[in-house]
Order: sequence, then structure tokens, then C-alpha cells
Amino acid sequence: MRLLMFSQGHERRLGVLREGDSGEVVDVLELARSLGSEPPARDVRTLIEGGELALNRLREMVSSRKASGATIVRRLAGLHLLAPLDPPAGNVLAIGRNYGAMRRRVPAPGASRSSPRPSSPKASSR
Repeated sequence: MRLLMFSQGHERRLGVLREGDSGEVVDVLELARSLGSEPPARDVRTLIEGGELALNRLREMVSSRKASGATIVRRLAGLHLLAPLDPPAGNVLAIGRNYGAMRRRVPAPGASRSSPRPSSPKASSR
């Protein structure tokens, strides 16, 4: 099962790309509404957090006969795709492991190769 996130209006939606090369995406929220139930997850992160139970429920829903129709199945080419895990869960900490080698090869922006450079990398958290 291939998952994706897309936007519908101003709302983020979880989608499942149909098997094969159909270019069709099942809108999980619309499918749940047509079945009169809550979706197993609203996005990829909550699906991961829901574990095997949520994943199995999603598989059952997508394989049901109700997983069809213009409001439930959308063309992949017509969707605005979003990052699957947005926003990230927590900070991303980046430190260059090859800082010394890179420092010798690449000058700092706006500096020449002979300009002094810090001897250790700066850690940045985003």
C-alpha cells in the first residue's frame, strides 16, 4: 500500500494510491464518511502512531466495494501533493560529520580559500 498526503481546499488529506498503474488515489476521509465511520488516521503520522490496528483497518476500508466514486477516488495528476510527515515531529539536529574535509575543499560564502574558518562545525537545530 502506497500512502500520500494531498491538499483538498485548505485541508490536508491522507490518500492511498491504488494498486497497478491506474493513477487513482482513494481519499481516506471521504471513504470513511461514505462508510459512516471515522478514518483510521487523518495523516501518515497518526497512521504510524496507530500501529498495526490502524493499518489493518485502512486496508479493509480501501479494499471495500464502497472505495469508488468521484468523491472518493481522485486522479493523482490532479492532486496537489504534500510532504508525508509535515510538520516534522520534533527538531532536526544537523552536524556535518565530514566538516574538516569539506572545510578544506569549499570556501565559506563570500570568503576566499585562505580566509580563516572555524575549526569545528556549528550545530543547528530547526
